[in-house]
Amino acid sequence: KYAPLEVYLHQIFSIHYEYSLTPEEIMECFTNIEKMSILNTNVSVHYDIKSLLEIIQNAYINDKEKCFKIARLEIFFMNVLEWNEMKCCHYIVNNHPEIYAQFLVSRVYDNENQERSQKNKYQMLCLYTKMQFCPTENNGKVSKDKLEWWIEEFHNELIKNNREDLFTFTLGRLFSYSPVGKDNYYPCEAVREMIEKYGDDSLKS
Repeated sequence: KYAPLEVYLHQIFSIHYEYSLTPEEIMECFTNIEKMSILNTNVSVHYDIKSLLEIIQNAYINDKEKCFKIARLEIFFMNVLEWNEMKCCHYIVNNHPEIYAQFLVSRVYDNENQERSQKNKYQMLCLYTKMQFCPTENNGKVSKDKLEWWIEEFHNELIKNNREDLFTFTLGRLFSYSPVGKDNYYPCEAVREMIEKYGDDSLKS
C-alpha cells in the first residue's frame, strides 16, 4: 500500500522467483498499478518489469481483452521498456490498422482538443516516436497481401476521420522500418511494391 513502485515491483518478482506465480496471479498484482507514481528508470526495475510482462504477454497475447490490458501496462512503463519489449502494443497496431489510425488522429495530431493536457500529449508523442514497426512484419518477412490489407484499412480509417493528409507521410515513416529483402537490399519486396503504388512526395520525404 505504501511502498514506492520500484519496491512493489521487486517484491512481486521476488515472490514469483520463489513460488512461480501464474500469469493470472501476476495480472492481479498489476491491477490498478497505474495509480502509483511513475518510477525512475534503472537496470533492476527494467529487469523486473520485463520479466513479469513476458510471462503475461506470452500467456495472453491472443486473448483480445487481456492483450489490451497488457498494452496499457506497457504504455504505463514505456519509459523503461524498449519497443520490441512492448509486445502487446506491437501486436495490436500490427493487426488492427484502424486502432493505429485512431491513435494518430485523436492523440498525436489532435490540435483542436484544448482539454487534453500538455503532459498527456507529450506522453502520446513519446509513444508515437517509440512505435518503430513495419506493418504486418512477422519474423523479418512481410506478405504483400497482408500489407496491402493493412494499408487500405489504415487509409479508410483516416478518411473517416477527415485526416487523409496523414496517410502517405505516416506510411513513409513506417516503411523506413522495413526488413531486408531477399536480395539483401532495403526495403523488402512487399514494401517496394507499396511505395510504387502509393508513393508521392510526402511518402518519399
